[in-house]
Amino acid sequence: MPSTLRCLFFLAPLSLSMAACGPKADPDAPPRCETAEPVSGNATAGRLYIDSDGSDASTYSHAFDAEEDVPMAGQWLRLIGASGEQETGTCDDGTYAFGDLEDGTYVVAPDLSESGTCLQKNCATRFPAAIDEGEVVVLTWGDSVPVYGNPPFFPKRLKKLLGDLASIDNRNVAVGGSVSTDWLPGTSLYEEHLTPNIADADVVLVSIGGNDILYAMQNVDITDIDGAIEQGYELIVEIFENVLTTVEALKSENPDIDVIYCLYVDYSIATEGTWGLVDMFLPEGTISSLLESARDLVGAEDSILLADMFAASHELEDPLDDYMYDELHFNDRGQTFYAEEIFKTLGGVLIGESPLAGEPRSPLGTSHDYSFLD
Repeated sequence: MPSTLRCLFFLAPLSLSMAACGPKADPDAPPRCETAEPVSGNATAGRLYIDSDGSDASTYSHAFDAEEDVPMAGQWLRLIGASGEQETGTCDDGTYAFGDLEDGTYVVAPDLSESGTCLQKNCATRFPAAIDEGEVVVLTWGDSVPVYGNPPFFPKRLKKLLGDLASIDNRNVAVGGSVSTDWLPGTSLYEEHLTPNIADADVVLVSIGGNDILYAMQNVDITDIDGAIEQGYELIVEIFENVLTTVEALKSENPDIDVIYCLYVDYSIATEGTWGLVDMFLPEGTISSLLESARDLVGAEDSILLADMFAASHELEDPLDDYMYDELHFNDRGQTFYAEEIFKTLGGVLIGESPLAGEPRSPLGTSHDYSFLD
């Protein structure tokens, strides 16, 4: 650690400020915030805290309650950039910031050694270490979403976003039409596509379950709507149990991997396609509720990161149709949207011009909160 650090924080919700930390004589001592001075320029900021009721579910489904939650002061964070890294700590209110950032790509990496269980499911551990080592292997498996639509597909766009930080080895082995049981340990897809790649992997992206649902919909009894809905929720549970089984097998071979489960967008908010049509025959919001329920199944104890595409699709300024290649897959704009959301889940920060096509957003990752269960 450097002998002199700067600790940055929010003085007010709309006023980004910086607090200077005294010299760090003891390398094991926590950072101290003493005074505040204005910060100018581009920045990324956030808060670390203990979520008292454990209700935080993702980066889109969380909120700090000053009366109930407990700020985590004195926590170290790194900001890794192409030209090096900065370090800072959280202040008494749990906030931090890195200010005056030059254009480029960065990754926020909190010290998670004593932080507890990560409720927002955005606490990457292997990924920052792999950047430090100079190479990141990203392994993508699942259905057609990562391999169909307008190329380059989102794993390759993620590689481009991260390219300034390290050498990115993109291994996209997803198979169109596959269901969650096709990837269970012992299956041909697991043995042929995952087994040869898992030992080297640092980040594993998962997109699976949509075909399970679509195939099940072909056998829905529309005369028993309540029964069909109940079967839908049971299927979501089965899909996630299959995902957990596969992930646990992968982690038994490589315990250090960061696994990111990509929730589906809320297809029902698109005006065209299969999902919206089905929603017409079911009670309003049924498809949306089914897809969202998958988020509730991802427990913090599962040690899986979550790219909450479902919630992110509700934050889009334009209709979801503008991001779709067809009723299930993504066009140029949608592929970029997917890559950007995964990038943010990994702690990514982009300042300045994006290297991506498809109407990219910039800046990205200007806020990264981390909440924990004590």
